[in-house]
Amino acid sequence: MLNYRMTDLLSNEETEITLADGKIVAKRGSTEAKAAYHLAESGILQFEPSFDEAVAEMTWLRMIEGAFGVHSKEENFAQAVRVERSLAELCPSLRNVAQSFDFVLPRTAFFQLPNLWHKSSPEIPESWSQTGNFEHPVRPHCPEGTVYRRFSAAVGKTFEFKVADVERDLEVFHQWHNQPRVSEFWELAKSKDELRDYLEKGLADRHQIPMILFVDGKATGYFEMYWVPEDRLAPFCDHQPWDRGFHFLIGDASFLGFKNTDQALASVVHYLFLDAPRARTIWAEPRADNAKVLKYAEILPAWRKVKEFDFPHKRAALLECTRRRFFEGKQL
Repeated sequence: MLNYRMTDLLSNEETEITLADGKIVAKRGSTEAKAAYHLAESGILQFEPSFDEAVAEMTWLRMIEGAFGVHSKEENFAQAVRVERSLAELCPSLRNVAQSFDFVLPRTAFFQLPNLWHKSSPEIPESWSQTGNFEHPVRPHCPEGTVYRRFSAAVGKTFEFKVADVERDLEVFHQWHNQPRVSEFWELAKSKDELRDYLEKGLADRHQIPMILFVDGKATGYFEMYWVPEDRLAPFCDHQPWDRGFHFLIGDASFLGFKNTDQALASVVHYLFLDAPRARTIWAEPRADNAKVLKYAEILPAWRKVKEFDFPHKRAALLECTRRRFFEGKQL
């Protein structure tokens, strides 16, 4: 049996999901929804709800998310879900991406529906600016608060990204950077005042967003997400105007391990693609001797190592993850 609760970022409403013996129950406010599901040999989930017009669209979507979650392993991987036409007609999100009138919803499309996991804002019209020698689209303003939340059935944990808050996060940020295993690569074993300045500058920089990863409500890691065209990485990769990149560290040593880190990386890439629908590739440039990070690029099929190159301050490995490889993969 799998039981968990998810709070929507937009409405702040909570849904409790329970999956057991091919059945799903979702409780949201005063409503309760039920459905049966099973995985056909074709890899398509058959989703059979007990139809109730009073149930909100988000509840049905949460139930489908749960069914996909328990069918995410190699031996029982669900490629798509078939939903009843009557249900799809009540759920615009399903109707807009269904491949046919049979309402077969591909997994790749489902996980690009933003409202389940991402606090999205209207996509801004494309206009152009210049930073130094780099031309690039004008970027949206830095968001605030929690911008992403997802329950991972693979590890039974909830992953959240919150925009860094200097007063809330400085203490743990200072602790993390003063760990030898972190400072070896980040080289930021500095005082609290110096790290306060670092975070404040990062929050003021339009080309990046400093984020704290929370796992089950606990601060776990730091992710620095940036737009590639105006970054120092731009001359070294074949980027597109809306491509993103990130640096990261896992500060909570108790969280370390392949399964957890795999889901942290899946969460950051998922967020970046949802946040920028026009992005085609997510890039990374760890130090070329960072064997632990490079191992993930070898193991995770969405990532590949492109080359090694020299920054003024380090020898780097260029890593790429394309939108297609990520959503067609099996990390979510």
